[in-house]
Amino acid sequence: MNNVRPSRKKATKKQGRPLKSQSILNEQSILITARKLVAQKGLDSFSMRNLAKELHADPMSIYHYFPSRNELILSLLNDSYSIYSKKIIKNKKAPVLKELCHSYLNFCFQNMDLIRFASSLPVNVDISSLSQILMSDLKKKGVKESELTVTYHLIIDFIHGFALSGKRGNVFVHFEKELSILFRIFPGK
Repeated sequence: MNNVRPSRKKATKKQGRPLKSQSILNEQSILITARKLVAQKGLDSFSMRNLAKELHADPMSIYHYFPSRNELILSLLNDSYSIYSKKIIKNKKAPVLKELCHSYLNFCFQNMDLIRFASSLPVNVDISSLSQILMSDLKKKGVKESELTVTYHLIIDFIHGFALSGKRGNVFVHFEKELSILFRIFPGK
């Protein structure tokens, strides 16, 4: 008998540097592509496998940068807040409180899946830039130092709740009406 095994063709990957035409995989390129996929298909349809396919990369290579899907989504959320905060800070004229609330509501609507994700888990999202701007404006409005943090959280929770409630139609008319009721409780307003 012949003990020679038939030769199998091994599926081999090319070793070495990626071609110039191939995209270089890094944290920023992953976040940019993930943001695009979430915007196109929504967070429920987002997967690491689809992301890897879009990046022309092995799915395991993404886990080198982000240990889990949730970590990637949290990084995407933090990155979105960072972009939003930079836009606000870049604006030479600081927004007044109502404008800031409207702007943040728009941000929430544009990033609804990410906001839902953040509200479903006990996650910490870095919104320090937004916090500083909002706190500064609240101080200007005469909110006492002892009530500043509570008032800030009340406003942010109000905006998140309003965005997550799914109100549509002429949303800003409803928002403006309810926001004005909320502002009546502020001292110095």
